[in-house]
Amino acid sequence: MRVIHVIDTLNIGGAERVSVMLANLLIDHGVNTSFLVFKKEGTLLNTLDSRLPLIDLNRKIKWNLLTVRKLSLILSEFDIVHIHMRHVLRYVIFSRLLFRFKAQIVFHDHFNQYPVSFFKVFQYKYLLKNCVYVTVEEKGVLWAIQTLRLVKENVFKLSNIIQRSSLPSSSQKSGNHLVLVSNIKEEKNILYAVELIFALKRDIPDIHLTIYGVVYDKQYMEIIEQKIKDLELSMAIMFVHDCTAIQAELFKFSLGLHVSKKETGPLVLAEYLSQGLPFLSFSTGEIFERLNRHIPDFFIDNFNTKEWCGRIQQLLVMSYNKSQLTELFESVNSPEKYLQQCLSIYLKIY
Repeated sequence: MRVIHVIDTLNIGGAERVSVMLANLLIDHGVNTSFLVFKKEGTLLNTLDSRLPLIDLNRKIKWNLLTVRKLSLILSEFDIVHIHMRHVLRYVIFSRLLFRFKAQIVFHDHFNQYPVSFFKVFQYKYLLKNCVYVTVEEKGVLWAIQTLRLVKENVFKLSNIIQRSSLPSSSQKSGNHLVLVSNIKEEKNILYAVELIFALKRDIPDIHLTIYGVVYDKQYMEIIEQKIKDLELSMAIMFVHDCTAIQAELFKFSLGLHVSKKETGPLVLAEYLSQGLPFLSFSTGEIFERLNRHIPDFFIDNFNTKEWCGRIQQLLVMSYNKSQLTELFESVNSPEKYLQQCLSIYLKIY
């Protein structure tokens, strides 16, 4: 069985990290696996297993037919083509339509919006015809089966996980140092975190927030910077834009934040948990569904600033058992189980 994972670039993002992790797991367990990128760029390139053959399509003009044919020739050498990202799926299907190849297609959907308009439903029905659809949450399963009317046997849920890359620190960080891990774009709602720090500063003068994330929206970043300046928070909030090993950084902080309104994961909660770091997150995503019954105090279902501030202050003074948090991480996050689930999908179509 020859498998190839396909994505556009390996800039830092949830889908990119999952694609790398899964490909690394496959090669580590002896599965004949390769990796293809449309452009050889992104800091996550350095996290690919050195044993993984990396193919650079070197796409410069999107609809150049020579590049489209080149892609089809590459993919024809494999039994299973595992695609990440919806726009990548469209490009691969276009390639298959023009220059036939026989590989089975597995589409791994990481997006958290499921269109229901007639045109979009028609489009995805066509794109996913004769493909296996893999989603990371139950909403995706329902969309595929009930809205797109895909064959139930070709629809699977593969819940997001991460691999622990750094052992948790044995000590518990004291102080009022918060961390937020998120790429910088409007849908991540980072302005709300800035407003939270402003509100918290009244009761906790030494509150501090570090935001780790790549800037995907420069205009939104400028708005955030202006807001920080207007609220006189320049000494309380700092950014780190070039970190790829976030787990090794988390020992510096006493509480994690996640303020995005809508996520499929969010993977960062597993990162926090892997290091025994308590957090406060808006109630969204499949990881929330898995964790909420175990640690309900770590989630909040509204954006009432007074309630957020109260919960943050509560969590900062709360005594928690770091080993219990890391044990919870291990109980809901098994790379071995994840690999077996993926292989079982492959074997059903190989």
